[in-house]
Amino acid sequence: MWLDPEPAAHPDALAAISDADLILLGPGSVFTSVLPHLAVGEIAEAVAQSRGLRAYVCNIMTQPGETDGMDALAHLDRVLEMAPDAVDVVVVHAGALEPAALTQYAAQGQEPVLVDVPALESRGVRVVAADIAEDDHAVRHSPEALADVLMPLAREGADRRAASGSAHPA
Repeated sequence: MWLDPEPAAHPDALAAISDADLILLGPGSVFTSVLPHLAVGEIAEAVAQSRGLRAYVCNIMTQPGETDGMDALAHLDRVLEMAPDAVDVVVVHAGALEPAALTQYAAQGQEPVLVDVPALESRGVRVVAADIAEDDHAVRHSPEALADVLMPLAREGADRRAASGSAHPA
């Protein structure tokens, strides 16, 4: 993916990335929500240079015509191809999904994104596997469950920034 001409990043966006304790990539479509931001070279560079923690939240289900057959490693690899140093942690779903919902999604050409933790770790990232799906018939991320996973990561990012001398003033 590329942009021609490549746009300049807004200075406020670069400052926000620099000041972030946690940079969150996703959840959302890897090709239309995550990668377009990283296609802006200054954004990808700012994320790579950040002293905060950088997390990628992988989709729970594939998207027809876009991520057919892609497992979590393939999703992560697309992100790392665009920005090799942009991910410290990958958040993936680990839990049961409603069988009725899976049947409905399968009829639309969607399937669960398969997760191979050792394969993900082979990319030099830490994997946080948790039950982050809604408890209903729609297979999507639960805001509450995701917050339970992300808040400790944000605190870790703040500690990491403090240790690097780039923490927010008290």
